[in-house]
Amino acid sequence: MRPPSALPVALVCVTLALGAVWAQTPAPRHFARALPDIPKVGAVYEVELHGEIEPGLASFVTRVLAEHAREEEIVLLDINTLGGRLDSALAIRDALLAAKARTLCWVHPRAISAGALITLACDVVAIAPGGRLGAATPVQIGPSGKLSPVDAKITSWMRQEMAATAKEQRRDPLIAEAMVDASVEVPGLDGPDTLLTLDTAQALSWSIADLAAASKAELWQKLDRDPPRIELLRPTGVEVFAQLLSEPFLATALMILGLLGIAFELFHPSHGASLLFGLLCLGLFFFGHHVVALSGWFELGLVLAGVILIALEFVFPGHAVFGGVGLALVLGGLFFGLVSLRQMPLSVAWDTGIIPDALASVFGAVLCTLIAAALLIRYAPRSRYGKALILDAVSANPTRIETGIGVEALVGQTGVALTDLRPIGRIEVINKRIEAKVERGFVNAGGKVTVVRIDGGQVIVREAAEPVAGP
Repeated sequence: MRPPSALPVALVCVTLALGAVWAQTPAPRHFARALPDIPKVGAVYEVELHGEIEPGLASFVTRVLAEHAREEEIVLLDINTLGGRLDSALAIRDALLAAKARTLCWVHPRAISAGALITLACDVVAIAPGGRLGAATPVQIGPSGKLSPVDAKITSWMRQEMAATAKEQRRDPLIAEAMVDASVEVPGLDGPDTLLTLDTAQALSWSIADLAAASKAELWQKLDRDPPRIELLRPTGVEVFAQLLSEPFLATALMILGLLGIAFELFHPSHGASLLFGLLCLGLFFFGHHVVALSGWFELGLVLAGVILIALEFVFPGHAVFGGVGLALVLGGLFFGLVSLRQMPLSVAWDTGIIPDALASVFGAVLCTLIAAALLIRYAPRSRYGKALILDAVSANPTRIETGIGVEALVGQTGVALTDLRPIGRIEVINKRIEAKVERGFVNAGGKVTVVRIDGGQVIVREAAEPVAGP
């Protein structure tokens, strides 16, 4: 009798080994997700999300979704972005989840970081061949532009935001979390300590994307709908202007010019030109940030109240209470005009750099304003253009230099401060009461002052060596 062949035994062993390996290999996690119904009739509107996700774009997308709120309408987002501001992405995400129209996004070729959050919030996700989707961990941008990781609690918060967004659209929340946190592992998809980014095939097989489309024509074909007439929506001229005004560099410049115009008017009262210029610059600042939904009437009210209190400090010199409170209100209004905390907690806004950037812009503007104001107040009144702006005090404001007092006769005269000079107040000199401005620092009521010069009708005094009692 022939012994049994070894070949069948080997085949059995190989089969058993392959079966064991297959049994230990995790299968893809398939969520019960059916393709939402696509309206066969109704208008289709397209919005391009290309480049950085920023407040102006978020405001525009939110407006589009609010205006086109009929269930038979479709809003198509054409996405190609590497990310942007987290608060702007959250605003778009919230608007997408609340939209009544059917939302459809076409990722070509990438939706990275903030773009991944927006993509997960859409009803239908299409992705182009060679596309990429994921890498949504929040980062902080340092002063040198270098990216640095955020605190662990911020990463945890963002994980929950991504997971909740995916779950709302019946997508796998674990995959969404793995896009944020490298420590999250999806069996069979990514390894440990790897931040998840999906390619087209992975996005389709794991039901993050619903279909692949190399073109819009292919997209509508796979949705079983005749190619519709698509209306491409773009920001209005007002929105484009507001986006320009809200750019960080221009916004900071408007703050500096606005504060400078007001400061120059307070120190050198004129025909109001510098004050109007300052208010115009601040008005443009708040207009731009109001349109992009970063500021409202509250922030503008803070600045106006602050300006009024600072003006009162000059009119009724005291112990700098009005001025201090007014300055705090102005700075607070400018700060809140740069930051929106509606979509995220304070700690997240701080750790992602939104609040530090706003503080740097505001205090940088104040520092530049102080330097420029010191130069202008010292040199501008002596220039030809400065003299044209400043009021002729002899003719326009007789309370400064009253009739009968020779201008030249005032220079070198010694008088007494009737009120605090901070830096403007009233003095008595050669038995006449006039308005004057101290050259440097402040002078308390009762202090002895000497007239040093006349600048554009403004009496400039300097504190004398010895104080005398007031009248």
